[in-house]
Amino acid sequence: MTNVMEGLYRLDKNDQPIDGVAEQYEVSKDGKTCTFHIRDNAKWSTGDLVSVKDFEYSLKKSIDPEHGSEYAYIMCDFKNAEAINLKKIPSDQLGVKAIDDKTLQVQLESPVPYILNLVTFPTFYPQNEKFIEEQGEKYALEANKGTYNGPFSLSKWKHDVSFKLTKNVQFWDKSTVKLKELYYNIVKDIHAAVNLYETGK
Repeated sequence: MTNVMEGLYRLDKNDQPIDGVAEQYEVSKDGKTCTFHIRDNAKWSTGDLVSVKDFEYSLKKSIDPEHGSEYAYIMCDFKNAEAINLKKIPSDQLGVKAIDDKTLQVQLESPVPYILNLVTFPTFYPQNEKFIEEQGEKYALEANKGTYNGPFSLSKWKHDVSFKLTKNVQFWDKSTVKLKELYYNIVKDIHAAVNLYETGK
C-alpha cells in the first residue's frame, strides 16, 4: 500500500514519522485535539488535489461497522470511535472534522503520544470520494478504476498473475522517487514461491 498511497505522515528508513500529505500539525494543551495542515501540492494520480475531506470521508467510512473494516479497532483512540463501531451512534459523529480544505481536526478520547506513528497506518489513508462515486461498483476492480496519491500508480493488473506499478507523476515528492516501474508476480503456492526465490527468479 505504501507504494501507491500516502497518509498524513509516513515512516522513514528508521521507522520514524516524517511529513507526508501533512506538512505541519499542532496538539492542544490537554493532548486531546490534533490539528493537521496538508500541503498545497498533494495530488491524486487523476490530477485532483488531495483534500482533508478525503481523509474525513475515509476515516468515517473505515469506522462504520457496515463496511466491516478489519482494522477499524485501530481508531479506538478517536473520539466516539468505539461507540460507532458498536453501532451505538452513527459514523458521522467520529471525532474527525475538515475545518477547511487544508485543515483537519482530530479529537481523541485521551492523549495519544504516538499519534504521528498511528496515522502512518493504511487505515488512515485518504480516499477520493469523488472518484469512488464516479466508479460505483467498479471501483478498484481494475487498474484504471483506482486512484492513488503515493509515489506509484497501478498501471497494469493481470488478476491472480501479476501487476505493474508506474511512477506517479502527480506525486508531490516525485523528485525523490528513483524507480520508474515496479513489477510484481503473484505466486500463491508457497513451494513455488520458495523455488523462485532459491533460483533467483
